[in-house]
Amino acid sequence: MRIIEKFKRVFHSLSCFLFPERCPFCRSLVKEGEPACDKCKKDFPINGYTYGVGGGYRCCSPLLYDGKYKRAVLRYKFRDKRQYSMKFAQLMFDQIMKSYPDFIFDCITYVPMYEEDQKERGFNQCELLANDLSKLMKIPCKTLLKKHKKTNHQHNLKTYFERKKNLKGAFSVISKEEINGKSILLIDDIVTTGSTLAECIKTLNKGNPSYIATASVLSALRIYKP
Repeated sequence: MRIIEKFKRVFHSLSCFLFPERCPFCRSLVKEGEPACDKCKKDFPINGYTYGVGGGYRCCSPLLYDGKYKRAVLRYKFRDKRQYSMKFAQLMFDQIMKSYPDFIFDCITYVPMYEEDQKERGFNQCELLANDLSKLMKIPCKTLLKKHKKTNHQHNLKTYFERKKNLKGAFSVISKEEINGKSILLIDDIVTTGSTLAECIKTLNKGNPSYIATASVLSALRIYKP
């Protein structure tokens, strides 16, 4: 066992030397395990953002959908920067603790992708975030929703009503028993109008959860409006 542990430490040290961690926002070198460099962390908003996504439900995000934050998450999604997931999850974790200090969650779930779209991309960025948050929060991540309908990409649609119509009926519950009476944290990567989260919440409510709260990395919304 000692030999194995020693080998793991050597391999980890070599990996850190060959592939040092970088800040997802400015791509400068960062200390191991840090979500961002010191310079970028100084620019982070102190309290983050908590806002309404319809029906009295809330979402929280540590950062705005703008500038270097927007570019970082788009690289994560579309240029396969999966190594950013834990760094974003760390920022989300801190924001969740601020925004929902009295909430006790039974499980974490995430916005699903249509199967063909996920195969094309190679991963679901929201699922990665949810799994990393599961490790940080020490609660299970469960796949509660399925996207069974092919839709247009939300970022190609401009208005809330176009996006809402595009997603209507796109999701279904996998198991109502997994939802019934549970407190659920729903994860998305970017929230612009809130239409995706609203449709997912509507679908989850068919399973009769005790309550639902949501979180994302970035938000285009700034204030709470139920």
